Amino acid sequence: IPGDATIALALRSEEGALEDVAQGVAYSFAGNDMSRFWDQFLAEMERVSGVELRKDLFVHADDCLVAWSSPRQGGFGFTSAMAAVPLRDGKSFAESLATMWDKLAGIAPNKAQERAKRQRIRRGRGYLESFVHNAIKVWWIDHPDREFPFGLSWSATTKHFLIGLQPQAMRSAIDASKLPVNFDTALVRKRVVARRGDAMAQSILDLSLIHISE
Repeated sequence: IPGDATIALALRSEEGALEDVAQGVAYSFAGNDMSRFWDQFLAEMERVSGVELRKDLFVHADDCLVAWSSPRQGGFGFTSAMAAVPLRDGKSFAESLATMWDKLAGIAPNKAQERAKRQRIRRGRGYLESFVHNAIKVWWIDHPDREFPFGLSWSATTKHFLIGLQPQAMRSAIDASKLPVNFDTALVRKRVVARRGDAMAQSILDLSLIHISE
């Protein structure tokens, strides 16, 4: 979490939480409840991409989630909110994620393919795009519609699965993910607590952000 974050949240979760998040994302794109069709969806994804989501991705997620918004990353309120899920086996997760999305990139709408066919970029349609930063590939949805001002993005380092509302914030999040944990600058400096801990809740009030005028 960047030191200048104005909003930060850390949650402990149960096993399978990443699958719940994936269902939520699928729901946002499909516009209806995916729970009845979820197993069918997973089977179809495996058929198309060769990746079994439960075995190749979800099982590697650790039991917590952190989210934040940082002005340094372009955050104003929650406009560039980022989230990270620590990974038990980041290398395997990243390889499976790349295999899946590189396969889907040949199927999903893509601006370069549209232009090559001399087709117009259509509003209201999401285009799957990607870029590489610091040897890490990022996929994102370019949605040229003013009513949907976000560019949902995702990536994986050897330590974290990263999800963001805008692709620009991914660059600094990737750089930060590669740094070693510095407990001297952690909010809770005791190593055992900063790494894991068993707190049910924690809230921080930074009085330096409050300005009182007479």
